[in-house]
Amino acid sequence: MGSTRERDEGGEWLRDERGSGYVQALILLTMLALGGIAAVQRLGGTIRRTSDCTGDAIVGMTSGLTRCGENGSAAPDPLTSRPIEGDSGDTSSSSGPPPPPFPPQSFKDLSDEQQQEYFTVIERAQLDSFELPDFLLDHPDPRDRARLFDAAASFGLLPEILDKSSVDPESRRVVVESLKAAFDSGSVTPEEFKRGIRGTGAGSRAGEDHQQLADIVVATGDPRIIEAFVEGEIDVVRDHSEDVRRLDAVAKALDALSPEEREAFFERRPDIETVMDIRRRHDDLRRAGLPFVDTDLFTSGLAIQVVQNPDNRRFIDDMARRYGIDPALLEGVIASEIDFDRDRKDVILDNLGRKGIGIGQGWGVAAVHGDTLDRAIDYLRQNGLPGADDAGRYDKDVENKASFEGSVEAAAIVVAFYADVKQKNGGAIDSPEDMAVIWGAYRSGVAGVSPGGGGFASAEDFAHNRASGTGEFPPGFEGGGNAYQSTPFFEYFKSH
Repeated sequence: MGSTRERDEGGEWLRDERGSGYVQALILLTMLALGGIAAVQRLGGTIRRTSDCTGDAIVGMTSGLTRCGENGSAAPDPLTSRPIEGDSGDTSSSSGPPPPPFPPQSFKDLSDEQQQEYFTVIERAQLDSFELPDFLLDHPDPRDRARLFDAAASFGLLPEILDKSSVDPESRRVVVESLKAAFDSGSVTPEEFKRGIRGTGAGSRAGEDHQQLADIVVATGDPRIIEAFVEGEIDVVRDHSEDVRRLDAVAKALDALSPEEREAFFERRPDIETVMDIRRRHDDLRRAGLPFVDTDLFTSGLAIQVVQNPDNRRFIDDMARRYGIDPALLEGVIASEIDFDRDRKDVILDNLGRKGIGIGQGWGVAAVHGDTLDRAIDYLRQNGLPGADDAGRYDKDVENKASFEGSVEAAAIVVAFYADVKQKNGGAIDSPEDMAVIWGAYRSGVAGVSPGGGGFASAEDFAHNRASGTGEFPPGFEGGGNAYQSTPFFEYFKSH
């Protein structure tokens, strides 16, 4: 039958002997529904959100975020999805492929028997790498192929079966060719393709890196498909920190865009440029053998989303103005804390702190330690800095420190303290690098300035962006690993 291999027909698959497409449709719909439900475990468990939601992954820790099931977007019902024009002409392969372009194709135009055939292919293709290419080779009419891809996309399974398809050259060729034709005809849209990319937390295989899917997408050479793939993967990585392995596939896809296409894409999605820059900087630090700490609970994309939430950003910027600092500086510090400095233990302690149970140190989204906060408050009052009176009235009860608002205000006080120390010792806070160094001090301390010393040997070294031991480091890393990895956040918030 034109298959790329022979298949064992000895009962490998369970079939619906009644010949009805209804059962197969129910199976696929049930699988999709189960796969799209992500658990949110508030105390110590994995915090997961589906990529169709607005990313309220820091449950109870931030204000103003929309939860799934309230105002978040929901997965579409494949049986009530957009109407797609079908082709009423002869679709048999004997008539030969129609010349492109051809109208959008819909699986709903097929007979019940044909729909069952297509549903069976999609079901089997999730387990059998030859099922999809075998079908495509047996159905050379691109309209038939487009209808299959429309069905898979409607059920949210197209990226999954593409990622699991065979890698042999003939299989890859026909899969790539068919995907491109489905997009060109409008049978599959970028939004449908993006929506079908799901995280491991939504029912896909654990630990998948989507390298095969990236290879297929890149081989199409189509910027629409490449950008839809990148956006879908980034949205998944944003909400599922266990899927950060996919960033390698994202980088491969971005490299396939021309410089002009990539620049235009980043203008539309600047958060993706920031996420990928942080990934690159982590690789730079590893290659240089330099230490850095990046906790794995929350991601760069989620950190940007939390800070950019209108209610959150309004409050962060109000606190920045109250304490006389650049809003972009405080925004970058909050994002860096979310991404690089929060783990599951912190989430547990924050939940306890909001109930008045003060265990540990560094509660809230900004994780300010009490001794550093006390020193910062005294410094602001002694030097008559903006907000000194408000700092003196700061509520130090654990419930306030663990709240979003209380934690952000504490961060603003500490950042104002370090910013003034930096300037008084001849330093600047103008560039993203300068701001990132302030977060480096915020996290690791400054000898002679912070309680217990820290990662900068003196106030002068801190002022001039020299972390301890940088005499042995390449010049590009003089500010320290914390500053180097966080600079993209400050670049982002200074520009957006």
